[in-house]
Amino acid sequence: INSQDKKTNAKLILDGSVNTKNDVEVSNASLTMQGHATEHAIFRSSANHCSLVFLCGTDWVTVLKETESSYNKKFNSDYKSNNQQTSFDQPDWKTGVFKFDTLHLNNADFSISRNANVEGNISANKSAITIGDKNVYIDNLAGKNITNNGFDFKQTISTNLSIGETKFTGGITAHNSQIAIGDQAVVTLNGATFLDNTPISIDKGAKVIAQISMFTTKGIDISGELTMMGIPEQNSKTVTPGLHYAADGFRLSGGNANFIARNMASVTGNIYADDAATITLGQPETETPTISSAYQAWAETLLYGFDTAYRGAITAPKATVSMNNAIWHLNSQSSINRLETKDSMVRFTGDNGKFTTLTVNNLTIDDSAFVLRANLAQADQLVVNKSLSGKNNLLLVDFIEKNGNSNGLNIDLVSAPKGTAVDVFKATTRSIGFSDVTPVIEQKNDTDKATWTLIGYKSVANADAAKKATLLMSGGYKAFLAEVNNLNKRMGDLRDING
Repeated sequence: INSQDKKTNAKLILDGSVNTKNDVEVSNASLTMQGHATEHAIFRSSANHCSLVFLCGTDWVTVLKETESSYNKKFNSDYKSNNQQTSFDQPDWKTGVFKFDTLHLNNADFSISRNANVEGNISANKSAITIGDKNVYIDNLAGKNITNNGFDFKQTISTNLSIGETKFTGGITAHNSQIAIGDQAVVTLNGATFLDNTPISIDKGAKVIAQISMFTTKGIDISGELTMMGIPEQNSKTVTPGLHYAADGFRLSGGNANFIARNMASVTGNIYADDAATITLGQPETETPTISSAYQAWAETLLYGFDTAYRGAITAPKATVSMNNAIWHLNSQSSINRLETKDSMVRFTGDNGKFTTLTVNNLTIDDSAFVLRANLAQADQLVVNKSLSGKNNLLLVDFIEKNGNSNGLNIDLVSAPKGTAVDVFKATTRSIGFSDVTPVIEQKNDTDKATWTLIGYKSVANADAAKKATLLMSGGYKAFLAEVNNLNKRMGDLRDING
C-alpha cells in the first residue's frame, strides 16, 4: 500500500491469511490484519405470505426461530438468535495466519486485531503499531450474492469493538513511532528489538516475551506482563544470554502488572511501581539452562555466574520483589514493600560515588549476600521497617577508603525491627571480606531496633584471603558466595555435633 501524498484514509483490511517470504510495504496508509467472523445460516427476514389462510400450513420458519431462541437462551448462546450472518459479539472467529519477511511502515498505521497470528519482522518510521487492537471489521454482505452476478460483489463494511486473542512473533525496529499492546495480545520478540524515540505500552491482559535483546531510548509502561530472557537455541537445551535496556525505565501500573527477568537475562533500567505489582528476578538453579559454549565468557561478564543480572533502582513501595539465583546491582535509592531473596546477591554500587539506601518493609533472605560500600564516616545502608528473617546470609563490606586507624568507627550498615534474630547475617572477623580487609561488625538489639554496625576493620595479609577477594572482585560472585555459604553450613553442623 503506497500513497505518495501525506497519510490518507486508505485502509487495507486482511481477514484471511498471507504466506509470503517477501517484504510488505505500507506508506501513508493503514493496514489491519485480523481473523474472520464465522458466517452463520439465517432465516428469511420476510413473513410467510398466504392469501388463503385456511389453506396455509404452519409457518415452520417462525417455529424453528422460536425453538432456536429458546435453546440459545438456555445454553448462553444468544448471539446465534440474532439472525445475522456475522456479528461483533459472536465468540466464533476463524484465525487468520499472516507470514512475511519484513513489514516496512512509513508514516503508517498497522494494527493486529482479534484472532490474528502474525509472524515476521517490523521496521517502522513515524508510524503507529497496535497489537491487540479492539477495533475489528466485518462485511455485512459476506456470503450474499447481492448483484445476482457471479462475477461482481458488493461490500458493506462495519467496524466495532471486539476483543480476542492476538499473537505476534518477530522483531521490531522503530524510529519516532509508538507501540501499543492490548488486552489478550501475546507478543514474542524473538528477533533483536530496537526502539528509538518510540514509547511502548503493555495493557492489562497482554503478555510480552523479549528474547535476545531489547533496547529502547524511552520507557516501557506495563499494566500487563513483560518477561525478558535469553533465547533458546533451536534443537538444543542451551540458551544465548539476552541483553535488555530501557533508558527511561520500566513503569508498572496497577496490581496486575508483572515484571519478569529470567533465563540468562541481563536487564538495565530503573523500575517504578505505583501499586502491588510483582517483580521477579531469576529462577532456581535447578531450572537455569546451559549457556551456549560460544557465549560462556560473555555470560560471565553479564551475569556474574547467576541466572539473571539486574542493574538499576527499584521504587516500588507497595510491590513484591522476588530474587532467586540473581544479582542486583543497586545504583540509586530504592524502596520495596516486600523483598525475598534466595541464592542471590544485592550489590550496592551507587552513581557518582554517592552512598545508597535500600528501604524494605518486609525482608526474607536465605543463602544470599548483601555487599555494601563504606568509607571512614558513612556507608550504604539497608533499612528494614517491619520484619527481617532468614539464614545463611553474608554481610560484606567494600572499603572505598581506609587509613591506618582501623578502629573507632561507628557506622550503621543494617537496621531492623527490635527482636530480629542475630544470626540472619554471618558477619565475623574471618578473612572472607570483599577486598583485602575484613570488616568488624557489631550486632546489637537495642530498645527500639536491631543494628549491624561497622566498628572497624582488620588488615588481611595472607595470600589465600587475597585470592578470594580477587575472585570476588573479578566477577566470580556466585562461586565465592557458594564457597562461604558451604563453610557456614559446615560450621553449624560442627557446633550441633559438639552440643
